[in-house]
Amino acid sequence: MTMSGNISSARPRAEDNNSARLSTASDADRGFFSLRNLYRLLLLLSVPLAVLVTNLLLAPGLEPWLLIASVAIGFLLLLLHTSISHSEQAQSRHRFQVRKDVTDFVNRSQQKMRYLASQLKEETRLKNELEQKLIKLESETRLRIEERTRELSETNELLNQQIKLRQSISNALGRSQTRLSQAISASNLGLWDWDLTSQTLHQSPFNGVFNAKEHSSKAYFRLLRAKVHPDDYAGLQEAIGDYLDNKSSHFKVSYRVFDAEQDTWLWIEDQGKAVSRDKSGQVLRMLGTRRDITQQRRHEEQMQLAQSVFDQTNEGIFVLNHRFEMVSVNQAFRKITGFEESELLGKKWLDLSHSPQKNKVFKQARLQLAQSGYWDAELLEQRKNGEYFPVRVQVNTIRVASAGTSYFAGLISDQTNNKEADEKLRYLLNYDELTGLANRTLFKDRMHNALVRARESLASFALLYVDIDRFKQINQNFGHEHADTLLKHFASRLSGSMNQADTIARLGDDEFAIILPGKNREDTGDFAREILREITKPYYIGNQELIMSSSIGISTFPGDGKEIPQLIRQAGVAVRQAKYLGGNNFQFYTKELVDKSRFIVSIETDLRNALKKGELEVYYQPKLSLHNLCIESVEALVRWNHPGRGMISPTDFVNVAEESGLITEIGANVMETACKQARTWYDQGIGTINVAINLSAYQLRQKNITERVKSMLTVTHLPPNQVELELTESSIIENMKASVSLLEEFSKMGMNLSVDDFGTGYSSFSYLRNLPVNSLKIDRSFIRNVDTSARDAAICKAIIALAQTLKLKVVAEGVENKAQFDFLKTANCDVIQGYYLSKPLSAPEMTTLLQQQAATVSTL
Repeated sequence: MTMSGNISSARPRAEDNNSARLSTASDADRGFFSLRNLYRLLLLLSVPLAVLVTNLLLAPGLEPWLLIASVAIGFLLLLLHTSISHSEQAQSRHRFQVRKDVTDFVNRSQQKMRYLASQLKEETRLKNELEQKLIKLESETRLRIEERTRELSETNELLNQQIKLRQSISNALGRSQTRLSQAISASNLGLWDWDLTSQTLHQSPFNGVFNAKEHSSKAYFRLLRAKVHPDDYAGLQEAIGDYLDNKSSHFKVSYRVFDAEQDTWLWIEDQGKAVSRDKSGQVLRMLGTRRDITQQRRHEEQMQLAQSVFDQTNEGIFVLNHRFEMVSVNQAFRKITGFEESELLGKKWLDLSHSPQKNKVFKQARLQLAQSGYWDAELLEQRKNGEYFPVRVQVNTIRVASAGTSYFAGLISDQTNNKEADEKLRYLLNYDELTGLANRTLFKDRMHNALVRARESLASFALLYVDIDRFKQINQNFGHEHADTLLKHFASRLSGSMNQADTIARLGDDEFAIILPGKNREDTGDFAREILREITKPYYIGNQELIMSSSIGISTFPGDGKEIPQLIRQAGVAVRQAKYLGGNNFQFYTKELVDKSRFIVSIETDLRNALKKGELEVYYQPKLSLHNLCIESVEALVRWNHPGRGMISPTDFVNVAEESGLITEIGANVMETACKQARTWYDQGIGTINVAINLSAYQLRQKNITERVKSMLTVTHLPPNQVELELTESSIIENMKASVSLLEEFSKMGMNLSVDDFGTGYSSFSYLRNLPVNSLKIDRSFIRNVDTSARDAAICKAIIALAQTLKLKVVAEGVENKAQFDFLKTANCDVIQGYYLSKPLSAPEMTTLLQQQAATVSTL
């Protein structure tokens, strides 16, 4: 590279010198050629001039000046020739020097070219050698890269395999840990690790008593001292001391601890062993388990109790194997029959019996036990001394799945002197003391019998689950004594259907069940309607009239289920649906009700969250006065904009809110929002718009309802006469005396009162005279067909006439077309409400509508 650089740098300098010389030569040549041309011209002119001069000299009479001039010209020509000759010689010498320089330059250039050529050849050779080396190096490098890449790939593959292996091991360890944790959790075991060297004890969480993961030994024993039953603490200390002193080979102790959460004593069993000892055999570390044996101890106590009952009861108890041979008898059995145990065990029951027609009797017993697992009969048996006595025998089949065999447990009772006492006891055991109806025990027995009969005869039966609506509130408002009286009356009315029912039972405080055999679905529905009609007739407590209703759920055999628990569960699902629909109705079980039941539960949960998050909104449906065709009032309606389900209808959540008690909070929110909005309209100059607010029966039962309403009016600064409270007939009649008192308080406050859904309740028009109400609201069910049904038209006219007689305003809801509008206007109805006028509107939409009305009125 240095040599090439020198050559390259030398080459321009040589070329510059030669160029300079060539340039000089070129300039000289240009000067030379110019003089040479002049010189040639003079030579050409010299001959004629010489001739001219000669002629002049030879001419006679030549002027002297001409002679002088001729001589001068000749002299000048001579000088000029001499000058030109010298100049030409100088130019010739210069040209020679230039040619020499050019030749030298060319020679030097050729030498340089040959030098450069040799250098270029050498560089080319070096370049080729370098290229070969580079190619070789590239090939070797590529081979090394490929080899290294292959090694890296193999290494990476090994690493991936190791990672997968470690991941697999980690997952396996995780699964093993999970299974261990699950196994420990499923087995209800706790683990503990006691390090006596560091005096620390580690333990896994185990109920509320042993929840700390680590204790010092002193702290742990302080905990035991505080939690262990005083009668068990000394034994626990002794067991620990004996094991640490090598007096016992295995550590195991049971003791009681107090669980504050459950407010009870729990039986705990600790066991473990030493896993590390020093050279002298002293324990350095112990591992062990802890388990709750409360149920086991209870089971042992129950077994002891059962054995005690077995031995001490006055009823004779015996156990037969699958061959009907005696395997066990109690003392009472031996006393009743007079036989010793050795005379009974291993003997066949048939051989021991002396009952008349015993072969037929025991054949029937075997058959019934095989079919139903139960046999009950009254026999005439013989004691060992030959004395006959009446005896009742009850036998149940006991199937031991693990042993793959069956046993039969029997009970005999001597009926000689106890017939009457047994009947009384049977009554107390099987009938409800308050109502005289069958209790849950007898109900299950009757259900079992009904199931057996239906299976044998391929018949059907229905189970009706009857639940009194809102009985809890009745109990709270009237007290237990009056509530018990109501239950007796209620049960008496149910008993009126005994001519059709197989069994009527009281299962709980307000829960009843009816077994109805041999009815099809339509007949069962008619039966349920008749019950609802009967039990909704007024009840009287002293001088108070009270209306009670109930919800009925119905399941059928074999259509809905074939087992007792299944039928009971299905009837329960159906009755919950009836309650969800507002009560005072019956529902047959369907598979869809299971999803509805889950929906109701989820709705209640979501509704609680909705109240916290403010998802409930108040909409307003305008009411139009037919006297001036102006909107003078609106009804406040709650709407639920659920984030997942969208807009939910009030019919889907209001009943849930009433059952759960959330209706109180919802009603308070609606009232406050509506009153604030009415005040806002007034302040904006839109008008004095009255707002109607619904009060549910549940809200009416609240003792502080009047104080809540007063507080709401005070907070919102809304005049009481702008508030109209709407109450349903059923909620008023439920407790007439309390309702009248409450409505009078509202009326004194200056609020307007309206009976909602009039005509759909109990239609006791006489109560209207005692109520301080201002208006009646005709239910939409009568308005719907008022233009096509003469009956509905007559009812509407009668309600309007009745209201006018009592000086009450009439509001018709559910007006959806012009024909209904025209009818009501002609019938002198005061106010209408419905989709014909407007659907329920949000607050901004309602404000716009009222502003438009105000603007229209102002221009008139």
